[in-house]
Amino acid sequence: MATLLHNVPEGMAMAGPMVAAGITSLKVASAGIVAGVPEGIGALLGTLIRRVSTATLAISSSFAAGAMLYIVFDELIPEAQEHAEGHSGTFGGVLGVAVGMAMLYYL
Repeated sequence: MATLLHNVPEGMAMAGPMVAAGITSLKVASAGIVAGVPEGIGALLGTLIRRVSTATLAISSSFAAGAMLYIVFDELIPEAQEHAEGHSGTFGGVLGVAVGMAMLYYL
């Protein structure tokens, strides 16, 4: 479920600039599908293997979360702060992390 929720903003982040650049809807949808295929293959392989230790899963998830946070806080927030007043980008990042944690807790 968390992977599905993650794919929605990922697809929007990918489609937004493409639509703004004037790329056709068919090409945008195709690119989104192609970008999601590796994740689907990984989920299928993970389901088939079923014997991965909890330590391996924790370490892998930590690396993935660290990479996403690095991109958000190093690239996206400074860009947001250039176009907004005050520290709204930072507050948005903190709020996003809190909402994400709450979603994981309640799901």
